Amino acid sequence: MISIVVPVYKAEERIKQCIESVLAQTYKDFELILVDDGSPDKSGEICDEFAANDKRIVVIHKKNGGASDARNSGIAQAKGEYITFLDSDDNWDKGFLSNALDKLGATDIYISGIKMYGGKTDSSFIPSISGVFGICELYEKVFFGIPLICVSGPCCKLFKREIITDNKLKFSPLLRCGEDTDFNLSYMRCAKKAYVDNASFYNYYRGDQNSLFSSYNPQYYSDHVHVYDKWLQLITDLGCSQETIMYFRQVYLNALIGNIHAAFLRKRNKQEKKEIIRKLSKDKIISSKIKVKGKNAFIKFCLKHKMTNIVYLLFCVYYSQK
Repeated sequence: MISIVVPVYKAEERIKQCIESVLAQTYKDFELILVDDGSPDKSGEICDEFAANDKRIVVIHKKNGGASDARNSGIAQAKGEYITFLDSDDNWDKGFLSNALDKLGATDIYISGIKMYGGKTDSSFIPSISGVFGICELYEKVFFGIPLICVSGPCCKLFKREIITDNKLKFSPLLRCGEDTDFNLSYMRCAKKAYVDNASFYNYYRGDQNSLFSSYNPQYYSDHVHVYDKWLQLITDLGCSQETIMYFRQVYLNALIGNIHAAFLRKRNKQEKKEIIRKLSKDKIISSKIKVKGKNAFIKFCLKHKMTNIVYLLFCVYYSQK
């Protein structure tokens, strides 16, 4: 009934807990597709050991191609009526599958919350509302009852495989970040209704400093622009309110400035830091009349007026105090 796709790469420390959380599910009619993405550690061997003892587990060993390519391989292998995604260093509470299948009903996608652990502090992102929503209404509720993270990634969700295969939906291997959101936006354009659950079963581990969640790549800016344009086009086509569009643009502006923080956090060299600042200063949203509050308002002003050196010095001072 359900195909579970897990991309596996350098996960030998956490993959066992991940797999065991699947096997502990109260709902048992599933296939677990473990995609060993050319992992250089013992992750693939651990997957094979579990598969030898449970016929529901399928292991795919492939050349390294990234998480998107691994998920696409899993989708191609999937036979279930529904597909869900789980990352190899994350895990589920035991009631996820049964609850998701029960709540999904006649809708096209089930969405729940996420709990994060493994960092300095644990945190939870759980919708404050629940029920069936049309896709336009769903995006109207993002930020206002539904945390952004709950709709941006493929985890904590149950998808209909038919919608994925009929519309030839895939994760883009060309994107270094935002590929999760890119996939979801494509899916939502093909969906009609969603069930949002004000519960959380997904445990997201964020302690891996090598993960994309905590790393930086100069391509991230162009990927952000791609995903932003796609998101804006979708909510515009859906007929979402101007308030929703305006709020989303504000969030996007803050996310762009987050690229500068990422460059400093990952200790890029001076030239790379200034280059990302210059790129941001040319973004169309910087010259727009979108208003933001706090320190980002001043940063936007400086970017708009091409004060690259001032922005650079502001961040140097800020991070010298960390």
